[in-house]
Amino acid sequence: MAVNKATFTMIGIGPILYGRPVHEERIGDETHEQLKERTWKEKAAVDGDNMLCIPAEAVRRSLIFAGSWLSMKLTGNKTFTKRFMSGMMCNKPMFQVIKNGSPIHFNELDKSGYRLDLFVPPDGKKGGKSRVWRAFPRILPSWEVKAEFLVTDDAIDLPALEAHVRSAGLHDGIGSMRIGSGGPNGMWDAKDVSLVPYTF
Repeated sequence: MAVNKATFTMIGIGPILYGRPVHEERIGDETHEQLKERTWKEKAAVDGDNMLCIPAEAVRRSLIFAGSWLSMKLTGNKTFTKRFMSGMMCNKPMFQVIKNGSPIHFNELDKSGYRLDLFVPPDGKKGGKSRVWRAFPRILPSWEVKAEFLVTDDAIDLPALEAHVRSAGLHDGIGSMRIGSGGPNGMWDAKDVSLVPYTF
């Protein structure tokens, strides 16, 4: 069994909306609404350098989703779903988001265009009768993400990888309220898809 390295560049078609849970306590007499206002930026995913990222595992899950969506057959009725589930691993925890040729620092969220205020259910679940205003970090297109995975299943060849990568971006997307969950965000296409032997 060979180990290959899969790489591709995600090209943003729609915005990335971050909705990571924030676990912060109120300070002093701070109200719940003041707490939400103070911590809204912490919904974004960042790496050790405080650059905005997307989790590699989120991209891998989209590829698994694409296996079901495409239903590309291996033998009989078997698809690539389980192949991507058990035959592809993240060798990096986070992928930096690139905009205008550079990564985006967490502090950039204070600038115009990186905040989106939405009238949403207070518990974050669909439905319900009550709504509250909440702020979300957002990256508008165009943005790019260079993704990299290790592939340990020989059934995942370059044509299969290309098909599933593009389907993952166009039919599932990335981030909160993405297209795959019925939202308007997170759609991406891909370029420079490659699959080469991995050297340890």
